[in-house]
Amino acid sequence: MLRGLLTLQINTIERVDITAEQVPALPHALLDIAYEYLDFLQGKARLRIVSENGQAERLLTGNYNPAKLVAQDFADVNLTSLFGDERRTDFSGDLRLTPGLFEVLRLAASQALKHTPREDGPDQAVLRRICNNCDSIKVVLKKKEAVAAWLDAPARQPSAVDLTRPPPSSAAIDRGVLKPPVGATRAELVNRREALVEPWFAVLPNDALIVRHTWEIGTEIVRAQTVVQLRGDIVTRLHPTTSEALRTMHQLGVGAALGHWHQLMALVVQIGRDALGSLTGRGR
Repeated sequence: MLRGLLTLQINTIERVDITAEQVPALPHALLDIAYEYLDFLQGKARLRIVSENGQAERLLTGNYNPAKLVAQDFADVNLTSLFGDERRTDFSGDLRLTPGLFEVLRLAASQALKHTPREDGPDQAVLRRICNNCDSIKVVLKKKEAVAAWLDAPARQPSAVDLTRPPPSSAAIDRGVLKPPVGATRAELVNRREALVEPWFAVLPNDALIVRHTWEIGTEIVRAQTVVQLRGDIVTRLHPTTSEALRTMHQLGVGAALGHWHQLMALVVQIGRDALGSLTGRGR
C-alpha cells in the first residue's frame, strides 16, 4: 500500500454510457471487465472468437480441464479469429470466472491487433490495454487463495468458500474430485449473497488496486493522463483531439489529486515519526 503512494496517476477518460456505479465486489468487477472486453472485441474490433478444437469456447464457459486451469496451461488453445464477416455469430453464452476466460480475451485482443490499422491509434491502444490487463488479472487469479475461490463454483457448492482448505491438487482433480464446469457465472454469484457483500477471498491490496483500475478505465479512450512521481518527475499525455474544456477539467483533477496526495504523505510521515518516537522513548 505504501508503495502505491510513490506514484500518482490521474486519467481523464471519455465515456458515453456513464452508470455512476461504484466498483462492485471483486468477482462481479472481474466479470464486468470480461464482458466489456468481449463486447469491444466482438463489436468495435469486429472479431468472432472461435477455435478449431473448441477449446476457446470451453475456456469462456469454464468447461475446461480443471488441472490445466489451475496450472494455467493453455497450450492446446488454438484461437481462430474471423474479422469483418457479417454472417458471423458472436459468442453469447454465460462467461465463467476463471483464468482461462482472460486468456481467451488476451489471445483475441492480440489477434485483433494484427488486423487493426496502425493509424487507428485509439483502438490499438485499447487492444494493448486488454492484453496487458488480462495478463495482470491472470496473475491475481493464480494465487492460492484465488484458486480456492474460483474453483468453488457456487452452482455446485452453495456454502461460503473455505479458505482454510487448500485448493485440490492437479492429481486429485485428474482423479475426478473436481470436474467441469468450474468458476462462477453472473447468475450464480447473484444467488450467492456473500459474493455480493463480502470479500471473495483475502485479496492483497495491490491485487485489489489492479482490478479496480482495470474496472474504472474499461475500454474507454483516455483523453488526458498525468503521472507524478515522488522524486519530482511529472509526465502529462494529451490525446490530439482533447478539447480545451477537457484539458481544463483534467488540470482541476490533477490539482485536487495532488492536494489529497500531499495530505496522505503527511499522514504517513507523521505515523512514521510517532512510531520512531515510541521505539526511542521520545514519544512518551
